[in-house]
Amino acid sequence: MLVAAAPTSAQTVFHDVTGSHDEEWFGYGVANVGDVDQDGVGDVNGDDVPDFAAGGGQYTYPVTTGLGYVRLISGADGSLLHEFTGANVDEAFGGYLSCPGDVDGTPDLLISAYWAQLNGATFVGAVHVYSGATFGLLGTLWGSGQDATFGFSTDGIGDIDGDGNDDFVVGAPNDVENGVQSGTVQVFSGASLKQLYRFGRSLHGVFGITVAGGGDVNQDGIPDLAGADTQDLSNSTEFSRVIVYSGADGSILRQFGGPIIYDGFGYGLVIDADVDGDGDGDGDGAIGAPAQPDANGGIPGVMRVYSGRTNALLLEKYGPIPITFVGYGLVADSMGDLNGDGKDELLVGAPYVDAAGGTAVGLVQVITAADYPASWQNYGAGWPGTHCIPNLTASAPPVLGTTIQFLLENSRGTNTYAIFYGSGAKASIPINKGGTLLVAPPWLVLPVALPAAGLALNIDVPLDVTLMGLEYDVQALELDPGASKGISFTPGLELILGG
Repeated sequence: MLVAAAPTSAQTVFHDVTGSHDEEWFGYGVANVGDVDQDGVGDVNGDDVPDFAAGGGQYTYPVTTGLGYVRLISGADGSLLHEFTGANVDEAFGGYLSCPGDVDGTPDLLISAYWAQLNGATFVGAVHVYSGATFGLLGTLWGSGQDATFGFSTDGIGDIDGDGNDDFVVGAPNDVENGVQSGTVQVFSGASLKQLYRFGRSLHGVFGITVAGGGDVNQDGIPDLAGADTQDLSNSTEFSRVIVYSGADGSILRQFGGPIIYDGFGYGLVIDADVDGDGDGDGDGAIGAPAQPDANGGIPGVMRVYSGRTNALLLEKYGPIPITFVGYGLVADSMGDLNGDGKDELLVGAPYVDAAGGTAVGLVQVITAADYPASWQNYGAGWPGTHCIPNLTASAPPVLGTTIQFLLENSRGTNTYAIFYGSGAKASIPINKGGTLLVAPPWLVLPVALPAAGLALNIDVPLDVTLMGLEYDVQALELDPGASKGISFTPGLELILGG
């Protein structure tokens, strides 16, 4: 019967992928790695659907308990395509990751190990550049020294130096700049891995705790970048701040301040999405606030999405668990347009979520801002049987990943048989001596035994983002000797697949 469905309505989840162990914080790093299946990673499953990556750093703060890993995951069904593993324990390998774009001719991957040691110095941090074609290591960048935590955040930025190769940005939130431990944001050439820009602040903050790149905010034809400072450690009074810089000359284009002190505004930073579907390339911005409370007194965290053109709030998505702190929106990336509606979807990590029976296992979600609310309604007229016109309804709207029920009444009053039939279009086909077929052929047909008290038939709505907004129509026919021609008809049931 019905086996279709898809997400939506500003808060819909396409995929849930959880970690494997307690305290590993799976989802602290997430990245859209491009259309892995068709352009360079060996056509892993050949489905032409953009895939993504998520990391589990094996955390038990302040050290880790394992090597850390990054999983490459199918965007179509959430299955595992490849796994990268760190070389040493306690270096937070996979703690952050991003796709810088095309560094070596295929979509590539940056994987951070921001607690990595170097020459006896601890928490220096490293960023490993991996080929999307072979999964081989292309190069490693290191932080400036002790406690720099280089690679705490990374992102692709596009080609800002005009050499034909995509470049990338790295944050080192504990780096020393202007004589104080304030953090830095650094831009590197994808071709040479040499530094192109370095930005810092003069206060005792954590600038670079999150970075983002790729959107052309000022519409000058050169991609721009952003860095976040989630707190001023010198006096603990400054709200979080996000600063957007020009990729052309490094000038400040925009600044955003967090609405609540200590809400972590600036975690989960994106500036290259087209969430509103305006297609102007200005780069809509997604900003997470993982310590933002909700109206119920919980602290689920929130992800807010702003128009790159108007700065208007486009989407506000709270974490999936309303009572406990989950850090929703701690990391994020743009997935591109998965369902062809002209609006980009977002990849969001909530690493503190308890899942699969474990603590802080972590959760990664793909969400959409598209407006396709799921719904159902009856249409047309049925045809009476012995006692009544049988009715066919749905127990709930057909939301992605849920199970709904078709509820069918019995017009005969005793056990009998019925047929569900459905397709993607309505019809009005009169039958001789009564009754109208309300669904157009070709049909998908399902015969069922119909108890005297009626039937509740479970229908699984699958995770298929290409079916968002699809209409599916269903009608049921019942064997009833009291009806004309021995068959009673229900009204039609229209289902709009969505969120």
